Formats: sequence, C-alpha cells, structure tokens
Amino acid sequence: MKKLSTVLLSTVAVVGMAVSANAATAADLPVEPQFDPAADCEQYTVVEYTIEDLNADLVCTVCKTGEDTYQILTNFYGDDQDWKGTYDGSAVTTESDKTGFMEGDAPAIIQKAIDQDLWVAMGEEAEAPADEAAEAPAGEAEKVVWETEPQFAPNPDFEVYTVVEYTIEDLNADLVCTVCKKGEDTYDILTNFYGDDQDWIGTFDGEAVITETDKTGFMEGDAPAIIKLAEENTVWANVADDTVVGGAAEEAPAADAAEEAPAADAAAFPTEPQFDPNPDYETYTVVEYTIEDLNADLVCTVCKKGENEYEILTNFYGDDQDWAGTYDGSAVTTTSDKTGFMEGDAPAIIQKAIDQDIWAPIA
Repeated sequence: MKKLSTVLLSTVAVVGMAVSANAATAADLPVEPQFDPAADCEQYTVVEYTIEDLNADLVCTVCKTGEDTYQILTNFYGDDQDWKGTYDGSAVTTESDKTGFMEGDAPAIIQKAIDQDLWVAMGEEAEAPADEAAEAPAGEAEKVVWETEPQFAPNPDFEVYTVVEYTIEDLNADLVCTVCKKGEDTYDILTNFYGDDQDWIGTFDGEAVITETDKTGFMEGDAPAIIKLAEENTVWANVADDTVVGGAAEEAPAADAAEEAPAADAAAFPTEPQFDPNPDYETYTVVEYTIEDLNADLVCTVCKKGENEYEILTNFYGDDQDWAGTYDGSAVTTTSDKTGFMEGDAPAIIQKAIDQDIWAPIA
C-alpha cells in the first residue's frame, strides 16, 4: 500500500476545526456508509478515499472520541479493515490495525474527515430507531433485522432483497453481498471486492446466468453461487419499506409437495450411471459435471441419506473417486475422500443434483 506523506497542520488549526465542527445528520453525509460506527465513539462521518497507486476506491466510516482518537472502518481488497489510533494533525500513533494495511493511509483519511467537517453525534441518532419501534402500532409488518449488516442499499428498481456472506475460496476473499430480485429470475448483486464496488445484473435460471451488466467484469463467474446462496436464505425483505417477506420460506409448501411426489426411477436420469449407488444410502441420482479448468467431463452417482449426508462416486483421470460428507447448501464437511481430489468440486456436484431433483430409491 502506498505510504502517504505526512500532512502538516498546526495543532491550533486542528483544534480550531474541532471547535467549529457543524452538527450534522446522516442525511448530510456525502455517501451511504458501508459500516456502522463503533458503539463507543462520540461522533462519526463518512468519507470517500482513493488509494491512487492501486486505483482502489474506499468508503470509510471515521469515528472520533475526544480530541484526537479515531477509528477507521472500511473494506479494502475484499477484507474488512479496522484501524484505531490517535492523530494530532501531523502524525498517527496506531493502537490496532486489523490487517496491517491501513496505517499508511490513516492520516490522509482522517484529515479528509476533518476538512469535510460533517460529524454526526451518536446519541441522538442511536435513540431514534428505538423510539420509533416502541411507537409502532400493533400488527404492523415486521421490519427486517439482518444477521450481517448490509454494505449496500438495495436497488430501488427491484422488488425484494437479502444479504448473504460469500467467500471466493481461491482468493480467500470474504464478501458481504446485497442480492436484489425482481420477477422470476432477474437479480442484482451489489458488493465490494478488491476495494472496488461491484454491481452485477442479469438472469439466473438455476443453472446458467445471462449477464446484462457487470460493472468491473469480475463477478459473472461467482454470480450463480451467490444467487443460489441467496435463494437458500430464509429472510427476504421488500425493497420499498424493509418489511420481511416470506422469500425462500414461502416456498416451503412447494418443497413439501416435492417430498410427496412419486419417486423417480433410473430411466429418468439424464445419463447412464457409471457406478452403482451405495446401499447404505436412501436415494440416489446421476449428474453430468465438467471441471472447467481441466476440461474434464464426469458422470457422477450422487447418493443421499437424511437431510444433508451425501456420497459422490465417479471416475476422474482414470481413478475411481469416492467422496462422502455433509452439505448444508453453502459448504461441505468431508468425512472421507478416497483420492483427495473431490472436496473442491463436491458442493457444485451436490448442488447440481439437488437442482436436478430426480432421486430414485436405493433398493
């Protein structure tokens, strides 16, 4: 990260600005915060900041306590950043720096917050939502409360939205995604990745995506998995008023109906199985799966028992593969993997079997 030159200001000037700071409200801030201010700070603001040599645009929540104690909360390169320390107008003293990346840019970010001079007091704004909730009439629609705070407001052109956490495994990048939906299969994914705001819009029919727009060109590859994770989420909210809707929960009757439907037989499978199912399991299916980067086409027998126990039987590179474990809709836990090759592809193979939804009983 670029080490910025120290900004030289006299202590008198800094103190003078602090004294003359204008009381502001969240509506006065130049951009929507991606992070809530820390509960123990006295006032906060939000600034936009660019790390020039990396061309990384950040949205920073800057918290202040006392004369010169600050906290910076932002996301950079897909990682949440949290820097704390003091700034006297010429240099910083770091108390903590979650990733070790932010100390060099902290002086310029704080100075921008000081120069902007729009500070929101914590007390009054923190109490307002609680008062409004207390006065809500009985029977009013429930407002959504997310387990993970969204970093982006939903697109107002869409109908419902949810918030999911997603990890790009090979980059070890943790994302918080706002996923918006309208109609049957049109989605908008809003997140921050590698310090850049991402905005992907397109359709997804359960198997393939058609991209309409992709702001940076990075998100198309991960869009299917993010949308599937969103569809498995049980909490969706209306974009218009943040009230809870059924989302995936409303689809429960359809799921029940599927369970009551007659079981399929092997003739319904899309291709002939290469491996017999494991008799220790209850049902099985057959799916075709391609490992794209190796251009390897597999025919997989997928066995299931209980809610989330699976076994995958296939042949890859001339070796018989046998993977067993659990899958909860987002991640696998491996019990055994005969050759050690299949764990990485197991979630996508199982998800394809679930989406195909052709299961035959194992006699």
